[in-house]
Amino acid sequence: AVAAVFAARDQQSKEDEEKTRQELLVRVQRMTDRARRVADAEQITLKEGERLMKDVRAILDEAAAHDRKDFNDASAALRAQLEKVAPRVRDLREMDDWRRFANAQQQERLILEAETLVAKLAKEEQDGQTSDLANAARLLRDFHTKWKSSAEAPRDQAQRLWERFRTATDLIRLRCEQYFKQMREQRAESLTKRAAMVEEAEALAASTDWVKAATRFQALQEEWNAAGPLGKPGEGNDPARELMRRFRAASNTFFSRRREDLAERKKVWGDNQSKKEALCARAEELAQSTDWDTAVNEMKKLQ
Repeated sequence: AVAAVFAARDQQSKEDEEKTRQELLVRVQRMTDRARRVADAEQITLKEGERLMKDVRAILDEAAAHDRKDFNDASAALRAQLEKVAPRVRDLREMDDWRRFANAQQQERLILEAETLVAKLAKEEQDGQTSDLANAARLLRDFHTKWKSSAEAPRDQAQRLWERFRTATDLIRLRCEQYFKQMREQRAESLTKRAAMVEEAEALAASTDWVKAATRFQALQEEWNAAGPLGKPGEGNDPARELMRRFRAASNTFFSRRREDLAERKKVWGDNQSKKEALCARAEELAQSTDWDTAVNEMKKLQ
């Protein structure tokens, strides 16, 4: 009985091992299909190619532990596809290295410009001169925009370059804090003014006093444009974006209603004109009549 138990355990262990080997063999075959698709693709990215090569090497290491013909054949097929992909990945890596090298030069230029601006602002403060903080803030935004377009530098230089850039731009931002505070205050004031305009516009949107309401809407649009800076519109629940949306919606609602009313009025006016032209034609006929009593009675009806 004991021997039977051990034999059953041994058989189960062998079956589990064989199942594990078969699952690994299927993974090798699937990896071969994946490598073939990448090798046959017209274009691949460096990230895609490097990830594939890493995954292929890992699974080949697993398969190397099983010295069997089916594993050897599957591994050979996978290596054949890897040999097709590897040269393309090397080319992409060289191109990426050149791109990072060019980005490093661009970053060096940006850092020099930022550090020059820091020195200029510091000298103006030391000399008691008034700095053009609006221009400095604009340059700060430009520096960050250009940095984003060349953010990837050689890995051995990236951290050092970023720290120099961050130090310089932080100093510029610190110098511009007074300007930023002023802009925030103006924006808050502008939002308050525009909120009042939006409420008035939404109330006017339902008006039928077309001339008076249209005149007021035109004045509101002029006041809106003169209400001060809103800053760059943000995303999501940005209050400036929402106020602008509500103001436009109220304006569009009113002027759409006005156009519809005018179209209806023109239709009524056209119908009235046709009727009055018919009355004029009949009156002109009656003007020539000598049947005085009949003509007088009908003329009164025409009037």
